[in-house]
Amino acid sequence: MADEATVVTISQGQLLGTKEGQTSAFYDVPYGSNQGRFKHVGAPISWTGVRDARQPGVIFKQGPNRLASVMGSKPGEKNQSEDAFRLNVWTPDVRGKKPVLFWIHGGGFLTGGGALSWYDARHLAEHGDIVVVTVNYRLGVFGNLRLPGISDGNLALNDLITALKWVKRHISAFGGDPEQVTVAGQSAGAWYSLALLASDESYQLFNRLGLMSFPGSVEALSAENAQLLASLLLSHFNLSSKQASKLLDVADDELIAAQGAVTLAMQKRTHDYVPTGFVPMIDGKLLKGDIISEAVRHAQGHVAIFGGTTTHETTSFFHQTPQSKKADYLDFIATSTTTIFTEPTSRLFKAMADRHNDVFQYVMAYPAADPNILACHCIELPFIFDNFEMWDNAPMLAGMDQLSAQQLAHQMQSYFYQFIKYGNPNIAPNLTWPKLTSNDSETMVFNKTSSIQRIVE
Repeated sequence: MADEATVVTISQGQLLGTKEGQTSAFYDVPYGSNQGRFKHVGAPISWTGVRDARQPGVIFKQGPNRLASVMGSKPGEKNQSEDAFRLNVWTPDVRGKKPVLFWIHGGGFLTGGGALSWYDARHLAEHGDIVVVTVNYRLGVFGNLRLPGISDGNLALNDLITALKWVKRHISAFGGDPEQVTVAGQSAGAWYSLALLASDESYQLFNRLGLMSFPGSVEALSAENAQLLASLLLSHFNLSSKQASKLLDVADDELIAAQGAVTLAMQKRTHDYVPTGFVPMIDGKLLKGDIISEAVRHAQGHVAIFGGTTTHETTSFFHQTPQSKKADYLDFIATSTTTIFTEPTSRLFKAMADRHNDVFQYVMAYPAADPNILACHCIELPFIFDNFEMWDNAPMLAGMDQLSAQQLAHQMQSYFYQFIKYGNPNIAPNLTWPKLTSNDSETMVFNKTSSIQRIVE
């Protein structure tokens, strides 16, 4: 007979989870149902009997991970479907009422999945005494195509709103407190996290926000650019607007392969610093304006924020390119990191602090051993999740001093746990982390020896 702590009952039916250390894990839990390509997610399915939720499940259709050269790879990346409206839950006690972390994975809006073991949250839930949820959402063209009569656009954001509403309704069955929800993510996941605060449909569903490596230079598409992107996609397949419905029958791998060419064609038209492909759009409903302005408007001094960037974000994208051989490589990395990540993050955080939100900013400076990688994009993830064993083939961790890395991980996690529980990361005997104010801008610098440093504008 299953351990009592591994069975929960929700409105859809019963779920059988698995014990992982001192936590119970429930995998591949449906938060919605597939209504077809480019359609809005439907109501979640129900079942009779007990649904087996003991194994990680599918992720959404996607191409190869573009950051495998720093992150490594996972077998689960091949387990893909257009029907992956699933989430995963780790809980220390199904009978409790613990704070909840709703985690949104990154992947440049094109790859990733909440079911991948990079986001295995058993240690995070156990050591932090919190409930952790990871979620899948549609990627690339499948989640962000806007084409009248075919796709309404912003399907990925709607997936996340649907999943977050599911959490509010059901998380108490897993021992979570629906009134204490932190939404957090990294990279594209940070962008979507802020978008959830920016949207009228979701900003009231949580009260704490974690933004790691927020790519703030990526802006939501205007209606005009969303239309241009769709027309470029049709042209790629030699389709007229009257033939748009044929996209419903194009093989998924062909749609995925087309994304790169369409994105480059789009950049030639828009001249954006960062190529803008299938990302969310300002649709007047889910997103009514740029996400920074809308999020600041909704926060109104009631949202606590934890977040920051790494010192060398863009090495993840350029460390194996000819650029890495040039004498000015690190200058190029500094400039591109500032443009894409650091400057928009600091601008957002200052605007939030100016409006009396509690903001705690960090810089992740702990470097990889490889001098071309250093403190790259994604390097903070195993530190936050305390799951280095899940990153066994990650080049960014190769040769890293395990003792100092683990010590820093424990420090970072203790701050993160406190923030999720109380909206303030400070806990003795850790170094006191000051919040940003209109007149005083200091940041936590995470490194082998962490420190507080003043932010230089």
